[in-house]
Amino acid sequence: MSPAETPQHNGFAERANRKILEKAKCLLNHSNLPNCYWAEAINTATLLSNITPTPSRFNLSPYQLWKGLPP
Repeated sequence: MSPAETPQHNGFAERANRKILEKAKCLLNHSNLPNCYWAEAINTATLLSNITPTPSRFNLSPYQLWKGLPP
């Protein structure tokens, strides 16, 4: 998500969307499932991104930061 009326911030949102799409493509390729499962792959990629801790967030996942609980 990027703030309204600030196109200079769209790069962050676009990069986040691209990362989700790349994860989903990897999930489909490695599972040997047909492309009709792309929506499920996108949902799974989003879930994985939300529960994976990252160093830039003090080794906490976005889920932990939002809910205050471990995933």
